[in-house]
Amino acid sequence: MIARLAVIALVGFVGFALAGTARADDVTVTATMDPPAIRIGEYADLNVVVQGRQSTKRPTIDDVGGLTLQYVGPSSQVSIVNGRMSSSVTHRFVVSGSRVGRYEIGPIRVDVDGDVKDAGRVAVEVLSASAPPSTRAPPGTGELSLTMSVPRNEVYLHERVPMKLVLRIGTVRVDGLQYPAVQGDGFALEDFAEPKQRRQQGARGAEHVVEFEAYLKPLRQGPLTLGPATMGMNVVVPRTRRGSGFGSLFGDELRSVQVAADAITVEVLPLPEVGRPAGFSGAVGRFKMDVSIAPRKVAVGDPITVTSRLRGDGLLEGITAPTIPGSERLHVYPVQSPRADEDGGRTFEQVVIPLAEGLLELRGPSFSFFDPATRAYKTLSSEPVAIAVKPSASGDDRPRIVGGSPLADSAPSLPLGRDLVFIKDAPGALTPIDERRGARSAFWLFQLLPLALWVGASAYDRRRKRMTGDTRYARFTRAGRQAREEIAHARSALASGELGECHDRAAGALRDYLAAKLDLAPGAVEDAAPTRLAASGLESEFVEEVRSFFASCADARFAPGRLAPTDLERTLDWADALLRRLERTRKIRKIQHASTAAAVLCLALAAAGAQAAASDDKNPNALFFSANALYSEERYAEAAETYEKALASGIESGAVHYNLGNAYFKAGDLGRAVLAYERARRIIPGDPDLAANLAFAREQAGQADDVQSDALLARIAFPLAERMSTDVLLLLAAAAWWVLLLTLACTVLAPRIERPAKRFALACSLLLLLALSSAAYRYRTLELPRFAVVTSSEEATVRYEPSANGTAFYNVNPGAVLRVVGERAGWRQVSTRDGRRGWVEAATLSTL
Repeated sequence: MIARLAVIALVGFVGFALAGTARADDVTVTATMDPPAIRIGEYADLNVVVQGRQSTKRPTIDDVGGLTLQYVGPSSQVSIVNGRMSSSVTHRFVVSGSRVGRYEIGPIRVDVDGDVKDAGRVAVEVLSASAPPSTRAPPGTGELSLTMSVPRNEVYLHERVPMKLVLRIGTVRVDGLQYPAVQGDGFALEDFAEPKQRRQQGARGAEHVVEFEAYLKPLRQGPLTLGPATMGMNVVVPRTRRGSGFGSLFGDELRSVQVAADAITVEVLPLPEVGRPAGFSGAVGRFKMDVSIAPRKVAVGDPITVTSRLRGDGLLEGITAPTIPGSERLHVYPVQSPRADEDGGRTFEQVVIPLAEGLLELRGPSFSFFDPATRAYKTLSSEPVAIAVKPSASGDDRPRIVGGSPLADSAPSLPLGRDLVFIKDAPGALTPIDERRGARSAFWLFQLLPLALWVGASAYDRRRKRMTGDTRYARFTRAGRQAREEIAHARSALASGELGECHDRAAGALRDYLAAKLDLAPGAVEDAAPTRLAASGLESEFVEEVRSFFASCADARFAPGRLAPTDLERTLDWADALLRRLERTRKIRKIQHASTAAAVLCLALAAAGAQAAASDDKNPNALFFSANALYSEERYAEAAETYEKALASGIESGAVHYNLGNAYFKAGDLGRAVLAYERARRIIPGDPDLAANLAFAREQAGQADDVQSDALLARIAFPLAERMSTDVLLLLAAAAWWVLLLTLACTVLAPRIERPAKRFALACSLLLLLALSSAAYRYRTLELPRFAVVTSSEEATVRYEPSANGTAFYNVNPGAVLRVVGERAGWRQVSTRDGRRGWVEAATLSTL
């Protein structure tokens, strides 16, 4: 160790002397390319040698189209020949090509103390990947090979074809493996899966095999060329200085290399026209389909849900969903958006409604695909299912909705040329009632994750800066690694027969470790360390063992001739055990603190998860489509009742409330129509159909005023409040929050991107402020106050006091929206926008 430090000091001193005495006029700059010709996927070394300097700035080289230059770094050399000292620095670049041709690199310039030296130009020729190999290969790449393969040379258009790339690594050491890059066009390539690794015995001996698997999809017919494929990695080679004779004194070097796999050609066949089914939508592969139909005993007008699940090894994106055709006895609705399964399959749901009583044979949907293995089309279908359809309930008995007012016998008379916008065809996103994002603790806990990432990045940056600027902290942090290295050196010395240094190295390793960790002077460790260790909570037996170790090493120092190699080996094992015990004690304490924090976080998440609403066994989708069918048949009261059943199952959406409002309006219940529209507006505030129908209903109710303020200042300050719901605004704010903190974390870890990152972070901050302020405004003006709608069939009387005998103040029409400011048994105190307050019977109101 001392000899190495002496050599490094000597080299540094000589280099410093040369750097101080050499003049810029004595400096020469040359550039060489080795080898002068490479294939696509290989690399060459561009070396710029500055003779007469030990360090200079990085050379400047103009970009060359078709070539990639990667700067590896400088390496210095000092030599003494016949008493004369000389120095040089070599700047190394790795050159690779992407297009065939002959290129000139240059001019190559080097700044030497303000004087720009020109190294001229160098030429390199890039050959095709299939050309004969160049005469020179990078160190170790003879032990690397990459092959690419597909199972068949003939595939079909849009078939999902597996592709495999196999990297074989011999005795060379590699680091920084990158995922393969496959050149070519005419195909879509999926992401590579996690690589598989194994050891095997090959023709060159034992080798390490890494397999990369992915799927590709041919996009055009005819010959298709895949590749060549390339992989980048670093090869670990010993770093040596020519003429120095110091071997691996300067450690190892990472050299960037690329390994290429030859291109392969496959023939893409078109899908045959003969035998193509009428319902074929382009699926290629092998598939299975499971169909379930429920319930099987229904009444006329009741919904039936047909669920089809497709799975297989082909691509299902973009295919036409399997459907059931309609008939005179069966009304069908469009297939809902498919759900992706964990195994890559797709699940489709379709709602159908029987229109006549009797026994209905319902045949499930069929699905056609092309099977490349058999080179034929196949069609999957299910057996017909018998559905018993009984008569519907008597239409004379109009259903009465619990808690509501009696529906009018006929729809209200409408102005000439005016009507409602029609109902929604799809239920939209169904969510649990009254389960807003702002009320979910899990949502807010999730927002702590980017904050934790930013704090972690800041802590890492602080530690990195302390490691370079705080000597005491760096000494504390590196103590464990340096102690283990010193014990390893002692074992090497013992193996080479140098017995005298073993005890000194072992004692020195533990002494330096305790000095760094306990902040002691090296000479005071043996006396003060046991006391400090005992005070830190370590067992007295272990403290005595540390004291005994130092005493044993001191005795051996004065009697080295009596120690056998086995005794020295036991001493090194003793030192290693003590060091591991000390390191383990520190790590255990860190793990305990981390475990406590993790347990607190898990308990919080578990408590948040316990608030999730339980699922209901009813199918709200089916109820929604059933209600739509009743609405289309102008059975508005029954449609309203069915919409209410869907809401009673514990879910809601803007479309359900909107359609319910239309059904109530058509049935003559204006108050409940306004109530449903107002509830829909909290979920889909920017929907133009909803705005039109709500304005029309308010006009019929004789109340044109809106609940929210129409002040111009509020519209300017909170432009998103009337266009997005509170949930959407919180989701937008959460996205801006995540991107903002991740950008700040990247800025801390990579200071080079600080300027553009700050601009991006400023934009995210403005978006976060806009979304949060709009959400807060909606919460304060719309969700925090209590509003109610007059849902009685007649005008409601507002009185001066909560009593049926109280003096009447004013009357409000059905559909009027009032703010609730107080309650008393059976009565509610309400307020209008103009500030008039009074009391009204609670039975005449329904809260939003």
